[in-house]
Amino acid sequence: MLVLDSFDERELDRAGQGPRALQSGDHIVAVRRFKGYAHHGIYVGEELGVKYVIHFTPTAPGGLFAKSSSKRACQICGHQANIHLGVVKTCLDCFLLGERLQVMVHNGNSNPSDVVTRTAYQLLQNGFGQYELLRHNCEDFATLCKTGGKLSSPVPYTGPIFLVRGRDIIYM
Repeated sequence: MLVLDSFDERELDRAGQGPRALQSGDHIVAVRRFKGYAHHGIYVGEELGVKYVIHFTPTAPGGLFAKSSSKRACQICGHQANIHLGVVKTCLDCFLLGERLQVMVHNGNSNPSDVVTRTAYQLLQNGFGQYELLRHNCEDFATLCKTGGKLSSPVPYTGPIFLVRGRDIIYM
């Protein structure tokens, strides 16, 4: 069973911790409220006062996940969303993009934190293949790092992809 432990990243930065301290090896999630999806990654700790995440991003530039301001490099970590593709290491701010931080808890199925972070760093160095939204994505990456396996019950989705904004449904 998966549980989301949700807290505000801004609180984490101010106090150093949320309802529970963010720990290296955590499977973290940022729910993109206005794009209709969640982005998953592995928190790998802090270096020189900066919190870092390794996550899997689309391997082709542009598309649904592109952000208009992504052409400029982040002043904290140097990440550029349309240039650095695939498995990337970014600051927590670049990962969250202003959204709420959630920690995914894999009850009883988690690797030790050092194994999780080592796996994430190995995939950062060696790659994780071609990004496919419905079959090989950021959640698969984070789940592999955290548990050593695939999602417990992947269900292929063949219907339309859509976003809901207020009362409007936008088909992709």
